[in-house]
Amino acid sequence: MVRAFSLLCVLFAPILQAQRLVPIGGRSRGPISTVIDSPEIRKLISEEEKRRDEADRFLHEKHSREELIQHTSDLIHHPDQMLPGHRDFLDAMAKAPSLTIPGKTRARVLEESKARCLPDGVSTITFVRFVINGKKSPGGTEVWLCTYPYAFDAP
Repeated sequence: MVRAFSLLCVLFAPILQAQRLVPIGGRSRGPISTVIDSPEIRKLISEEEKRRDEADRFLHEKHSREELIQHTSDLIHHPDQMLPGHRDFLDAMAKAPSLTIPGKTRARVLEESKARCLPDGVSTITFVRFVINGKKSPGGTEVWLCTYPYAFDAP
């Protein structure tokens, strides 16, 4: 019985793994620019997540409706003041080593970060880490992409 189960696992594992692969560009077939993963990039993202957690702390505290409206307005109109360091983070990510791949390239989601990737203070689009599928280059490369985090099924 155990042997039969083990054999089924071996046979179906590639099928289950293939189902976790997603087109990295979503519906887009055009080229997608990604940031190549590295310890430096992970450090940048980790630091940005910490800054964002600190900024989001306001939302978890008790405030009047007027204070919340003012806070949201400030995030929209003055993101550099409300989120210090965010612009520098985005500039560093833009200058990081990158890889352009076709949008139809399949990849597996490895991690959804909380590091937001648009310059405004209210967008929820974040960096998501993928490993590109395939045996030929760039297959096996881990990359970060600015995308909607809820569009993929992260482990």
